This record gives sequence, C-alpha cells and structure tokens, in this order.
Amino acid sequence: MLLEAFVEILLLSTIVFGSYFGYRKGIFRLAVAPFRAVICLAFAWYFSRWVGDVLISPFVFSAVRNQLFELLSEKLQFDNSINSLPTVLKIPLGLSIFGGEDLEEWSLDQFVDMLADPLTTLVSRIIAFSLLFIISTIVLRLFVRLIDAFLDK
Repeated sequence: MLLEAFVEILLLSTIVFGSYFGYRKGIFRLAVAPFRAVICLAFAWYFSRWVGDVLISPFVFSAVRNQLFELLSEKLQFDNSINSLPTVLKIPLGLSIFGGEDLEEWSLDQFVDMLADPLTTLVSRIIAFSLLFIISTIVLRLFVRLIDAFLDK
C-alpha cells in the first residue's frame, strides 16, 4: 500500500516537473536537443578533411616542420645514430629502408620532410574538426533559438 502510494507520487511529480521544464524550455528546443549534437558532429566530420587540407594545412606546415626538425636535431645532437630516435619515428624510417632505400642516403632534412606532410595533415584535420564543431554548435544553437522564437509568436 505504501509502496504504491510512493510510486504514484513519484510518477506524478515526474510528470509535473517534466511539464514545467518543457514549458520553460520550449517544446521545439526540447525535441531538437538530442539531434543537435549528432548534426554538429556529422557536419564537422564531413567537412574537416577539406577545411584541414585546403585552409589550415598551409598555415600549420612550417610550424610542424620546425618543431619536428628541432626535436630530431636535439635527439641526434649527442648520438648521430638512428637508435637514439624514439620508436614512433623509427617505424617510418624502417619502412622506407624496407622499401629498398639505403640508410646512408638519408639526411635529417629529408627525414623531416618525409614526416612533416602526414603529421601536418593529421594536425590540420584535428584543428579543422575542432573549429568546425564549435562553429556549427554555435550556429545551430542560434538557428534553433530563432526558430523557437518564431514558433513562440
């Protein structure tokens, strides 16, 4: 008996508070809220490749190349062997040697140039995705508020 009364009070309070929240927030905003994040993620994912490669990559390339050159020259300053490189950087060098290229032909500039392009692509696409997600969230929020204001009238 007491449990049934508790469940009924809980259901009634959920309906009352849910109705009040829906009234205060607006039914359109409440209905669109779950889809807004999915739309923003899809938009950012779809356009991040183009924006990253075309717009952001030219600005990021020189910074990535300079940072990579400083890192590798610092690592190779004391010991001029490939063994002093981090394992992540040994892998592409090992794959290029496996492809038939000779190790003595590699200079630091060639190695940095080989690594700078894919690393620049990665960094520029991450930056593009983040920026597009933030911008699309702001624009979609403004658009939803505009439609909600229009429907409210």
